[in-house]
Amino acid sequence: MDFGKITASGKDWSQIQAGDRVEVKRKVILRDIFAYLGAADDYNPIYLKESYAAQTGYGQVIVPAGLIVSWLSALISTELPGPGSVMKEMRISFPETFHPEKEIFLLLKVSHKCQTDKTITLQALVTGNQRTIAEGEIVVLPPQPLRPIFHNVFDNF
Repeated sequence: MDFGKITASGKDWSQIQAGDRVEVKRKVILRDIFAYLGAADDYNPIYLKESYAAQTGYGQVIVPAGLIVSWLSALISTELPGPGSVMKEMRISFPETFHPEKEIFLLLKVSHKCQTDKTITLQALVTGNQRTIAEGEIVVLPPQPLRPIFHNVFDNF
């Protein structure tokens, strides 16, 4: 299934250096939360219902951890290493909760390159209100170099 034009590939393993990083700022809005929860089929009231959340220790609705993970995944797919990347492993902790309508900062930094399997390890850090919302590491297989479209056009002749 193709949508739109052919996309260029991201950085391959040889183009990535330890210390490469990408950082973005996002505001968590309700539309993002509703879109994520709909796609995930998640109806946990702690993410949706103010009346429910007010009765919990959180006091108000919180941002789903899965939404933050999906934004980290999108950052990998679009920026570092970029299109064609595949996540292989993830270890993320969520020491603090976060509330909608606030800004968060997402940071990915290359901490290790593995020569054997041509993967990279990214340190992930998500902060908001000067607190750590999520932290951990993600092992990623960078994109393979793209083959020309017609590389095997005459194989049947």
